Amino acid sequence: MAPRSSPPQPLDDTRRVFAAGPDTLVESAGVRQAWHRGRSRYAVWIVRVDDPEVHARVAAAQRTLSAWIEPLGAEDLHITLAVAGFVAPRATANDDVTPTALAQQAALARTVGGPFVYRIGGLHSFLGAPFLAIEDVTGSLARLHGALTAPGCPLAPTRYLPHLTVGRYAGRFPTRDLLPALARPDEPPPRQRCFDEVELVTFAARTPHAPLVTRARIPLVPDR
Repeated sequence: MAPRSSPPQPLDDTRRVFAAGPDTLVESAGVRQAWHRGRSRYAVWIVRVDDPEVHARVAAAQRTLSAWIEPLGAEDLHITLAVAGFVAPRATANDDVTPTALAQQAALARTVGGPFVYRIGGLHSFLGAPFLAIEDVTGSLARLHGALTAPGCPLAPTRYLPHLTVGRYAGRFPTRDLLPALARPDEPPPRQRCFDEVELVTFAARTPHAPLVTRARIPLVPDR
């Protein structure tokens, strides 16, 4: 019997989609308005990345892609764990989230045991943004993602791909032009990093590239 092939991994799929292009994506007129529909603040669960060595890796990637991107500021570097939704006193749309629901999510995050470890990998790209890959060493990022994502939530991606966004494309460019830059031969080996808290942040939904504002910090228990 022939060996069963492994299912495609999210990073492999991302590489194929980007290579097929044909172009990078930027926000089209009216898309933001259709998304926020007058609502003000959007909430996301993240792990902040505040590490000088990682910041240097990001800066190197940004220099490599400087002809194509608007770089993300060091103060907003993060790994997304889960999107929460538009903060509202009462949920009237499927992408609204109430303070009560956010408190429940925070309580669930506290039940996830450590160790909380990841590694920074190589440079890759979605059609809309380049990123450094994240290796979920102990599965803690995936466990936190699961705890923070309600079953059947319409906002949940089909497969979770931890990543560290380094910028956003400044225009539509043929993806084939970026492939050599993404295949950098001088990538340093992955380095292990630990974290001990997650953050709930919000940003102004009506403002492109709005800064992330911390709403809550949830300390994590290293071992269970």
